[in-house]
Amino acid sequence: MSDTIPFADYMIARFKQIGSTKIFGVPGDYSLAGLDYFEADSDVEWVGNASELGGSYAADGYARIKRVPGIIITTLGPSEFSTLSGIGGAMAEEIPILSIVGCPARPRTKLSEDKHFLLHHTFGLNASVTSASMSRPVVCSEALLTDISEEEWTDSFDRVLKAVLENNKPGYIQVPQDAWYVKVSKKGLQTKLVNWEPNSHGETNHAFFKPTSSSALVQSTGSPSKSAQQVLEAIAKRLEKAQDPVILVDRAAGRFGLTDEINKLAVSSGLKVFTTMAGKTGVDESIPNHLGMWFGAGSTPEVGKVFKAADLVLHLGPNITDMNTGVFTGIIEPSKVIEINPFTSQVGESKFQGGLRDVVPHLADLLLRFKPKQAVEKFVSSDDGGSNVQGSGVNQAALWGRMNSWFREGEEDLLPDVIICDTGTQLIALNDFHLPKASRLITQTQWQCLGYGNGAVLGAALALTETSPKDRTILFAGDGGLQLCMTEIGVALRMGLCFYIFVLNNDGYDVERALHGEKAKYNDIQSYNHQLILPMLAGKTCKTPYESLIVRSVDELDKLLSHPDFGKPDKLRLVEIVMPRNDMPPNMTRFMSAMPRPQPPKP
Repeated sequence: MSDTIPFADYMIARFKQIGSTKIFGVPGDYSLAGLDYFEADSDVEWVGNASELGGSYAADGYARIKRVPGIIITTLGPSEFSTLSGIGGAMAEEIPILSIVGCPARPRTKLSEDKHFLLHHTFGLNASVTSASMSRPVVCSEALLTDISEEEWTDSFDRVLKAVLENNKPGYIQVPQDAWYVKVSKKGLQTKLVNWEPNSHGETNHAFFKPTSSSALVQSTGSPSKSAQQVLEAIAKRLEKAQDPVILVDRAAGRFGLTDEINKLAVSSGLKVFTTMAGKTGVDESIPNHLGMWFGAGSTPEVGKVFKAADLVLHLGPNITDMNTGVFTGIIEPSKVIEINPFTSQVGESKFQGGLRDVVPHLADLLLRFKPKQAVEKFVSSDDGGSNVQGSGVNQAALWGRMNSWFREGEEDLLPDVIICDTGTQLIALNDFHLPKASRLITQTQWQCLGYGNGAVLGAALALTETSPKDRTILFAGDGGLQLCMTEIGVALRMGLCFYIFVLNNDGYDVERALHGEKAKYNDIQSYNHQLILPMLAGKTCKTPYESLIVRSVDELDKLLSHPDFGKPDKLRLVEIVMPRNDMPPNMTRFMSAMPRPQPPKP
């Protein structure tokens, strides 16, 4: 048996080791030779996106659900640049994506440099270096294979992929057109990318992803490390003095695969538990001591009162951004907070090296010592989400309570839902609700790119075909956001995927209207006939069943959601919900009151 394999096969072998078996992207001349290898391997599947931007969003959604790096392959210049918003979003949101970019063959690059000839897909000389510099700010590691010897290729590839795995952030590999088929040593495949051992569930609590059965990528949770022990001792000292401590679950806690551990410590500790917008579904929201979402001025009155009364906040995976803190109205007083970050911790003025990965698996045992004597009682918000609203039209107050009741719980015969909220009113609307057990919510609370959901739903649904095919995938998008990257829904039809798309048709950009320019033309959009979108994207040869529906009243919505056939994910369904302009969910109104508004100069 040969001890060498084509470089493309080396990459494929690594992807199979970590479970990244769906490959996103758009074919281009510099990557075509490599795609032959991917197509020839029956264990991986080339998806083929309608656009590079949509492909980057799909890779993001795939990574979030399967908990493996999303892989996207594009071509130097225009193709790779089209992914930058998606890759930038993954960088901001801490999502692992590996961007593989095909570039000119090495002889052609040398000719270009020697003779000062320009190559297509470029805007000047030194094209590969220039292109890489565009991606550099949005990746955690890179490798340009043109610049190094063939003997270094596998080590460089492994270095970048390892950085992606460890940091939950994108990486960048530039592969020359003549490199895909170059024979390289396969010895490196015998070495684990990360020297971690599986936990008792065979899952990782030290990285974003869950390893395949053939890989061991998680540190065991035996005795705490020295740095973790220091953090735990410092936390214990603060807890001994606290009268009303609470737990705040934020974004990074879920990103690093710690949901099971957080559920365990939340239940066993009995402490009051809150989430942030970015941390929503990072803990089981059905447990009695989960009280809601802390959103500063955007919180419900009940949540605000209880959270503000706490004298110590154990903040797991902080994400201190304007959107995640209710425009900074939810910033916690430094003297009251313990921050457990991905790689470090801060207790008062003391900083420690032990972070989420080291500390959280040992927190449950510590918190048992400080369990409150009286059980926490879950309160019901004074805002019931409009579940009792009746009338001819569907407004925001009537919609979301009904949708939350329609979502499924993850137990016994019921399987949990994956809920994707694109940027817009839907991004915030569900925040006041306790989502059902085991629900997974996908949003971009920091990057907030309009249209992200259209690609993310494709990637998420593909991931579920590999992990839990009976789960439902549900996208909420505005009529404006749907117009961006809508063509990825056509890819879903080609791939045979069945999910739900709820289009909130409120005739334009309502969030922007609420912020500025309520009657301005720039917040208007072209009105689509949404009932024709799926037939247009499906064409004449699509074999995937699909259905287009329109809802204009609360009665129609209730009838649809209660129909047993509608709850079965056996079709790709687009449900257009006609809604009034300038209508906001109650929590959006609270949030908007805290938003700074541009003030034109006085005449």
